[in-house]
Amino acid sequence: MKRAICTISTKSYLPKVYALFDSILKFDKDSELEVLVVDSDATELSNLDTSFLNVKYRALDELNSIFAKEATAKYRKHPDKLRWTFKPIFLNYLLNEGGYEKAIYVDNDIYFSDSFDFLWNDLSTNHILLTPHWRPSNPSKEPLWFETNFRDGIYNAGFIGVSKGAEAALDWWANACIYKCTKSYIQGMFDDQKYLDMMPVIEPKTKVVSHMGCNVAYWNIKEVKRENVDGKILIEGKYPLVFVHYADCTIAAILRDEDPILKAQLHDYIAVLEKYGFKIDTKKILKNEGFWVKYRNAKWQILWSYLNWFD
Repeated sequence: MKRAICTISTKSYLPKVYALFDSILKFDKDSELEVLVVDSDATELSNLDTSFLNVKYRALDELNSIFAKEATAKYRKHPDKLRWTFKPIFLNYLLNEGGYEKAIYVDNDIYFSDSFDFLWNDLSTNHILLTPHWRPSNPSKEPLWFETNFRDGIYNAGFIGVSKGAEAALDWWANACIYKCTKSYIQGMFDDQKYLDMMPVIEPKTKVVSHMGCNVAYWNIKEVKRENVDGKILIEGKYPLVFVHYADCTIAAILRDEDPILKAQLHDYIAVLEKYGFKIDTKKILKNEGFWVKYRNAKWQILWSYLNWFD
């Protein structure tokens, strides 16, 4: 069965894509690797080397659906919104024009460290796969983190698996992102991500991935226990570490020793990035994330206090 793993990137971040695909090929030699490069045309992409990882490059102008045209017209000057909105559009393109039976989308800052065959197996009986953030679920212990579930979304949009039959649900998601791709707590929106809360209703054959070794990151640092057992990292004492989402907040938490179990994994990830010519500025990440953590916490405290005043 023909299957693809895909991501979306700008040309300058292709080294992250190569690191991602490098990690995938250690555990999956059968899937094809697809990347949508949003700031290059087909002519530019034809000059890129595909031999070392056998990557298939796609340009925006190859995707000619109505949603692709609407998204490009609306978000051409907003690169982040353009990339986010094109996730469902690209996945639908792969299922239809690409001829794939199954496809998995992952953000280009994800890195695999164990087999994920079970995800492909899940897609044999489901049309959509989602991974939860696994943020704190106890409002008594972590009220601010608990409420973040409802501000930012239950599921992380850095991963989504699809199979034939998901086309209508992907069209719904694309249309919702074209309607609005914005952060607004008042409106209950968070870019492309918050819409995924509705996906199990839109597509009944949606499965929530229960394997807690998937999408390990800063946002589940309090809820998802990591431990080193005889030299192997286990999540909640039983799940192998399948993939880490190395968003800047995750990297900063590891560097600050808030997530020390993942230090060796981060070291390996940085080494692979450097192999492909990408240098992570750890000092800048620590500085920026230090500011944003304080900013977000202050904002949430003010908002939380204000809303609770009316209770």
